[in-house]
Amino acid sequence: MHNVDASAPTPRKKPIGARFIVTCGVFVGMAPAPALGQDGPWTINALIERGLEHANFEAVRDGEAMAGEGDARRAGRWSNPQLSYQREQLAGSAADLDTLMVTQRIDVSGRRGLRAEAATLRTEGRLKRLEWERALYVIQVRERFYALLYLQTRAERMESWHQNLKQVHDVIEARIAAGDASELERRRIGSALSLVESRRDALAIEREQAWAQLDALVGGLSAGPWPRVQGELVPEPSPRPPSPDRPDLQALELELRSLALESDAASRGWVPGLQLGLGYLRQTGGVDGSDDADGFTLTLNLSLPLFSNGQAEAQSARGEAQALSARRARAARELERRAGSVEDTLSRHLELARAFRQTLERADETAQLAREAYEGDALPLGELLNVYEHQHDVQEQATALAWQARRAYLDALRLHGDRP
Repeated sequence: MHNVDASAPTPRKKPIGARFIVTCGVFVGMAPAPALGQDGPWTINALIERGLEHANFEAVRDGEAMAGEGDARRAGRWSNPQLSYQREQLAGSAADLDTLMVTQRIDVSGRRGLRAEAATLRTEGRLKRLEWERALYVIQVRERFYALLYLQTRAERMESWHQNLKQVHDVIEARIAAGDASELERRRIGSALSLVESRRDALAIEREQAWAQLDALVGGLSAGPWPRVQGELVPEPSPRPPSPDRPDLQALELELRSLALESDAASRGWVPGLQLGLGYLRQTGGVDGSDDADGFTLTLNLSLPLFSNGQAEAQSARGEAQALSARRARAARELERRAGSVEDTLSRHLELARAFRQTLERADETAQLAREAYEGDALPLGELLNVYEHQHDVQEQATALAWQARRAYLDALRLHGDRP
């Protein structure tokens, strides 16, 4: 598969050299994570903590809960009683009649309790949607973090390639000074350095753009020296079955239950409305006060549901429930059908990324042997440059495979809603 490896001598480990330089470049970001607010490489967990603090989901949740409690109280409250005063005075009559009455509407259908329960379920649904929004935010932070780690790793390996070429350049300069190398070798190494430097500078721009996107998402990070993040591109997912109860699906289920209660409440519109009134009567008049009298009055009013008995409200609730049920069924089917494909894709990417590590190790060892052979005049410069280029190509492929495995893992998280 790789001709350079086939023609190389039997690999053997060396204590110091190109392999050591490359290894340091790859794993330079493995130091302990800084505390929040400090400069230095960030771990994914520290950035998630900072991002959640910046997004302030707790305040949103408290606000949603407070508003939902208000909705439930409003739906379940009694209507206010009414106090009225009436005075009757007829021409030609010696008696006056004063009436003081208190009236109260009474719900005997149970709609008030049903609508209060429906409001509570709607609030729980909103909180479930907020939980799903929080999970997607965490996944987005992970995605931007690992996108930056991917570019940062590539930049570190590009810098290792550049440093290897600079060391060769220094060797050639020393040989030219001693009369053991030609100007052609100086030009060839200079051209190779120029090409790598241009690729390194272009990659640095991409890396800074990825840092800016992560910085904007989590709320402002201080840009210190590179490396700015640390972690492992290849994921290590814990074995667990995916849960079909995603928060967004649970939210739809709660909304369906809420609409069912609203429909039930509306369908009770045939129950007549009841209004009770209790009043005090006072009659005054007459010369000698013989017509003065006190008494009480009781009224009972029924509103007859002849033209409106909740048909429109019940139909609206049933229609919304039907639409929500269809959306929930579609989302559940998509989850069921994609689960196996996503898990299989993740498994294959992980296997490929892990298997390619051996190819990377062999390329690093070959580069070390080629460097030693060149220094011993056993390998021409052109062959050494080819070995270094091949080593970098293998490193690029290993990094790309690791990034593909990480993206497959993020897709699985986004599908199932699991938070590691």
